[in-house]
Amino acid sequence: MLMENLSIDRIKNAVESMQPFFDVVRLVDTEETTVIAFGQQGNTLEKKEPCYKMWNKEERCEHCISMQALIDECQKEKYEFRDNEVYHVLSRPVKVLDEVGKEYKVIVEIVNGVSDASLFQKFGISDVEDSSIIELIAETYRKIYEDPLTLVYNRRYLEEYLFLYRHNNKAAKKIAFIMADLKKFKDINDKMGHEMGDHVLREVATVFKKNVRKQDSVIRLGGDEFIIVLVNCTKEEIEAKIHYLHQEVNKISLELNKQKYVDVDFGYSYTECFEASKEFMGELLKKADQSMYRAKKGNDR
Repeated sequence: MLMENLSIDRIKNAVESMQPFFDVVRLVDTEETTVIAFGQQGNTLEKKEPCYKMWNKEERCEHCISMQALIDECQKEKYEFRDNEVYHVLSRPVKVLDEVGKEYKVIVEIVNGVSDASLFQKFGISDVEDSSIIELIAETYRKIYEDPLTLVYNRRYLEEYLFLYRHNNKAAKKIAFIMADLKKFKDINDKMGHEMGDHVLREVATVFKKNVRKQDSVIRLGGDEFIIVLVNCTKEEIEAKIHYLHQEVNKISLELNKQKYVDVDFGYSYTECFEASKEFMGELLKKADQSMYRAKKGNDR
């Protein structure tokens, strides 16, 4: 859980006491993606350079554990890379109070280079100097959040709120969940075989991925259910996107003579002030599902 009511003096002393033992110990404002420094008098906090610059990146890390630590209010860990070297990163959320009682939620990041042979052996690397360890760890992180059939994101990606800051340095507040469900998908599996069913799922996923922005996310919940997450958008943009995706999916043919085409039902929910909690997201998903059900009933008439 978050540590309560640490004064600036206490957090400053804690950071300075750890710095001799680790490569980097720093405070981060993960919502603003900035490093926080102590003012000249030592009793104020000042925002400095972007935190991702340390990793030679131009935007927030795709796997931002500091944001996850803030959302879940618990410590998180990962491995990160710079100049062909591997680093262990630990992020711990804390609450800091300044002299007038203003509260700041910040992250203490502890970064240290990795040279432990046991880590490399875990990934099947015998030579610690072997640069393929970087690719292997990166690939492992990617697979954690990827649906193996369609290669879009999976349910875990949704549950960890990674969509909030995909290619966004600031976590998005305006969020739309577009629920998509393939029509008569059971008939495709039963009459045309599961290979055709898998092919259709892959084709639909490809259409969705090709036609959303880089900061948006396509997620397969399971079966023939997908969620498309649009960030920082308007209701008009959501409805236009659904109309366009519907047209593009309808171009996927089920037969060589192109007499049967794939169809899909859509529904959506939208908020201008997203809260990263199970209750809030669950309600938003429920509304999207209900919207899709109403669309399905209307289309079946």
